Formats: sequence, structure tokens, C-alpha cells
Amino acid sequence: MSEETQRQYEITIILSPELREAELSSFEEGIKLSLDRLGGSLKKKGALEKRNLAYPIKKFQSGYYLSINFLLNPEKLEELNSLLKHNKEVLRHIVVLAPEEETRAIPRKKTEPKVEKLKEKPKDKMEKKGKIQLEEIDKKLEEILGM
Repeated sequence: MSEETQRQYEITIILSPELREAELSSFEEGIKLSLDRLGGSLKKKGALEKRNLAYPIKKFQSGYYLSINFLLNPEKLEELNSLLKHNKEVLRHIVVLAPEEETRAIPRKKTEPKVEKLKEKPKDKMEKKGKIQLEEIDKKLEEILGM
């Protein structure tokens, strides 16, 4: 397949925590071979790491996370999903369309934060308001008591 018809995808896979190192590396090789067989190509593979899950999945509290960026023809995506869905080692997986690299590389325009100078701090304003009210209350009390 030509790369013009392929799209860039990102897949995140959660694997069973019961897998040994040899089984994990053979799974990674199997994914690479499956992508090659489907006419895709691996772009970038993230580190395989064990994490605690937010909620139990198939009675497991943890799992191995694997993220892979790859190119694949959109028509072959369903076949890849089917392969992962029927693999007993895979607890969950999700495939998303990866953003183009050009959009990620655009530098953001640096802007200086706008700082407005306050005439009075809100706390000071409240204190002054409280003092004014107390002075008014004192005057009223003096009038009433006749002092």
C-alpha cells in the first residue's frame, strides 16, 4: 500500500498483568508482524509500563500499558481491531486517529500575561467599608444615648 492512502493512528493497549517478560516481548513482535501483514508500518512505540487501573477490568487491578503510533490503510483497521478483540491477553484497547505531526510542531505564540494594577486590594476595601459602618453605628449610639 502507498503511504498516501494510509492514515496515522495511535493505539493504546492494556495487557494482562499476569504476562511474563518473554510473553510481553512476543506480543509486541506479534503487533509489529500484524501491522506488516496488513500493509501498515510502525512509526513510534512507547515504553511498556505496568500501572494500576482506575477500576477493575476482568478482575485485574493493574495492567501493562502499550502505546503505538502506526500508519495503516483505513480499510484494514477493522481487521486489526478484530485481532486485538479476540486476543485473551488484551484487557482493553483503543485506536484513535493521530493528529498530524505538523500540527503538533507549530510553536505557540508567547504572550505576556496582562496584569492590571488594582487601586485597592479587595481586602483593604472591605476593611474600610467595615470601619465606615462601625463609625456610623457609634454616631447613632451617641445620639440615642445622648452623650
